[in-house]
Amino acid sequence: MNTNDKNLPIIVIGAGSVGVKFIHELFHNNPSSRIKVFGGENTRPYVRENLSKLLSGKVSEEDLYSDSELPNSKHIQTFFNNPITKIDPKKSLVVDSDGKEHPY
Repeated sequence: MNTNDKNLPIIVIGAGSVGVKFIHELFHNNPSSRIKVFGGENTRPYVRENLSKLLSGKVSEEDLYSDSELPNSKHIQTFFNNPITKIDPKKSLVVDSDGKEHPY
C-alpha cells in the first residue's frame, strides 16, 4: 500500500457477492473511505446464486439485485463492464480494460 497518500482509494476487483459484502463491511467501519469497484459485467451487482431461480421462474429479475445493492455514497465509484487487466503492486496501481491506471 502506498502510505504517502492516505486519500488514495481502495480498489475492489469483482462486483459479485463477496465484493459487495466486503464493500458493505468497509463502508460500515469507515463511511468516508474512497472505494473504486471494478466488474467485468455491464450491469450493477446481482446475486449470481439466484440465476437458476430466475430462469426457472421462481424469482423475478429484481430479486437478483435485492441483496446486492452497494451503499449509496459519493465515495464509491463503480466501473462496470471494465475489468482490471493488470495489477502492479510495485507501483501500487491497477490498469483497467481501457488502459487507464488507478493508483491505490
